[in-house]
Amino acid sequence: MLFRSILNIQINAILFDKIEKKYIWFASDFGLSRLDTETNDWKSYASKEGLTAKKINSIAQDKNGDNYLLWVGTDDGLFKYSPLRDFLVKVSPPEDFAEVKSINALAVDAAYVLIGSSNYGLVVYHKEKNSWQSYTRKINGENANDHILSILIDPFEPSSVWFGTRLHGVIQFDKINNIWQDFDQQNIIARSLSIDIDDNIWSAASLCSGGGAFKYNKNEGKWFYTDPLISIEDKFDLTWRKY
Repeated sequence: MLFRSILNIQINAILFDKIEKKYIWFASDFGLSRLDTETNDWKSYASKEGLTAKKINSIAQDKNGDNYLLWVGTDDGLFKYSPLRDFLVKVSPPEDFAEVKSINALAVDAAYVLIGSSNYGLVVYHKEKNSWQSYTRKINGENANDHILSILIDPFEPSSVWFGTRLHGVIQFDKINNIWQDFDQQNIIARSLSIDIDDNIWSAASLCSGGGAFKYNKNEGKWFYTDPLISIEDKFDLTWRKY
């Protein structure tokens, strides 16, 4: 019954558990679900399991965590899942920190959880210190209203983080030098990001006139756009902007 019902709802994220190597997690507009691929059993997570949010937008697995396995981004903030308790706990910012409600994207490294939100752009949670920090990007002296949809920590350049946004296309952040790099992509909605073995950045995006896949070749410093309907590649000569 759960399998049938999950086919009829909006799925926002899917994650294969690389630690237990048997679970597949599904984030949806109606909660969090887990499939045990060995037994084919489904389990749903709701308020009884500590998950007070209904709309789940993103899931990220923590490779270095001993006491928890997953981070869950929702329309009611950030949650941490403990496999030992099979329970979720909400991780709330301190009172003097802005409340981060709608979390669209998550990425995890050794020390931090990177949070992409609708209302506050990039927010970082320091796991060991239990502290929060916001990162504001400025364009022409004003705060950029970055509605972040996806996050990619570059495995070839760990200091580099890529963001897909609703208003400014793909942007990049250099953590070491605290430099934002931006393309002139006002008409591109970058919904998801990935990287291939040749170190090319890929973005699944929507355009005002349709959609397609964008590939960024780092060596050439160029974007390529592929329209899946006509299979023609065009170069996008987009200049970097630094802030």
